[in-house]
Amino acid sequence: MIGESLLKLLNYGLILLICIYLTWIAILIRQDTKAVKKLLLLHTSSKASIIHKSTSVTHSVTPTTTLGRSSSSTIAIDDTAVSMNHAKITRKNAIWWLVDLNSKNGTMLNNQLISQPTVIS
Repeated sequence: MIGESLLKLLNYGLILLICIYLTWIAILIRQDTKAVKKLLLLHTSSKASIIHKSTSVTHSVTPTTTLGRSSSSTIAIDDTAVSMNHAKITRKNAIWWLVDLNSKNGTMLNNQLISQPTVIS
């Protein structure tokens, strides 16, 4: 009788530990996905501004402009939510395109996640 009670108690304890562990994992995942969004504005004058909170930095945009955390990116963005090689902006036949470079968090245009080269409008 005591053996069965102890076994049930251990089972409930194990279930409780698993629930606590899964809750902890869910909290960590949620914290990791709370990416701070930055807004990139592309101007008609071949300039782009990165706006975050009250700060705005303007960069020149070339026919092929790369964005990412890498120092070799045309526009380097120091933010862990941004991949090393995150996205690129290209210009072909007077049309601007946005291309995601298989970034971890994806690239959005007008609040829509893009999965293929997309015309910037």
